[in-house]
Amino acid sequence: MPKILVQRFSSGKYRKSLPFKLGFKFPDFSKVKTTSIWIHAGSVGETKAAIAFAKIAKESLPNTSIVFSTTTETGLDEVKRSMPFLDEVFYLPFDFSWILRKYFKKLKPNLLVLVESDLWPNLLNIAKQNSAKTLLINGKLSEKSFKRHMLLKGLSSMLFRDIDMCCIQNEEYMDRFLKIGVGEKKLKICGNLKFDTPRKSSSKLDLKKFKAKLGILPQHKVITIGSTHHNEESMLLQAVGPLLQQDHNLKVILVPRHPERFLDVEKYLQEHHREYLKYTSGQAATGYEKILLIDAMGMLNQCYEISDIAIVAGSYVNIGGHNLLEPIEYGVPVLFGPYVHAQKELAKLVMDAEVGHKKELSALSDAIRSYLYSENSKELHTAKCELFLAHCRGSSKKCWLEAEKLLRSIN
Repeated sequence: MPKILVQRFSSGKYRKSLPFKLGFKFPDFSKVKTTSIWIHAGSVGETKAAIAFAKIAKESLPNTSIVFSTTTETGLDEVKRSMPFLDEVFYLPFDFSWILRKYFKKLKPNLLVLVESDLWPNLLNIAKQNSAKTLLINGKLSEKSFKRHMLLKGLSSMLFRDIDMCCIQNEEYMDRFLKIGVGEKKLKICGNLKFDTPRKSSSKLDLKKFKAKLGILPQHKVITIGSTHHNEESMLLQAVGPLLQQDHNLKVILVPRHPERFLDVEKYLQEHHREYLKYTSGQAATGYEKILLIDAMGMLNQCYEISDIAIVAGSYVNIGGHNLLEPIEYGVPVLFGPYVHAQKELAKLVMDAEVGHKKELSALSDAIRSYLYSENSKELHTAKCELFLAHCRGSSKKCWLEAEKLLRSIN
């Protein structure tokens, strides 16, 4: 809490969400029907993973309200962009009983669905007090979380006691859930929801306008470095620097993960890379800019869509990596660093299917060069991506079947 308050007043990070989190403001639930399903996802990545599941819920139960909460302001923006069919979207309040009781009194959800690992004791306990069924989808336990749960096994048992069913991503996570004391009858392997995330495809006209704004011409080759964190911009730009010097038709699109870092990244570029263009600057591109800074949210997919190769960051610093599927959805080769513990299973699948590769900084230039300048490389890779995705989809439907079972058990 102290950290959040400091960030609120120093950077304005929680300016919009804090009044709702503290219970000073409440969403307008007047349009929510007497029967509802409440879905909660903590981060932007978890929010995106839940899109297909939420759509199936709305299509299957058109007379039931589907409401969605998230923890972050960027998460809420993503919900509004990607799921306009929802009946209400709001910030999850802090896990205080007195606030949550008011939410349950207003919503009266039949089912509470939690995505991946954003579990809150009071939220779950009050859900059960209000006779709501509870479902975990895309369930996972990282090695770090697993060790923490093992140390606090009693508390973990209490937490999972209030969850009726857990849809787990894979066998490794299943084994960890069993070891922390979750009953086998509560567990089912349903795969990874992220494979079902709908691809956002832009029209040819929109892509043409986007390229024109960035000064990208037909002869240019594009590397997108997506979701960067502190220090990654400097590390990755240094790694690809020799390629930028050798090929005048090569450009880098740089997309920081968090909006509060846009100014810091621009300052770094001003000091070290003079030939750059800021997306929101309003300046016309000359076509000679080597680095294109995207200082706006919601642009990452469009950047991947116009790329020849992608580097998914959060993997060259000890963050754990980000969604490797986003570039793969567009048939774009993906490279990532050694820190992918948050994407461990996905990274393995990607590497086994040869649609992406883990590379140290020292090997990045050679890997990029082999993709960019090999004959027919792009066509072959696109075909591999399509086969890979087709093989992995279907988790959302499996999770919805479990949700239906819980809803039927209420009657």
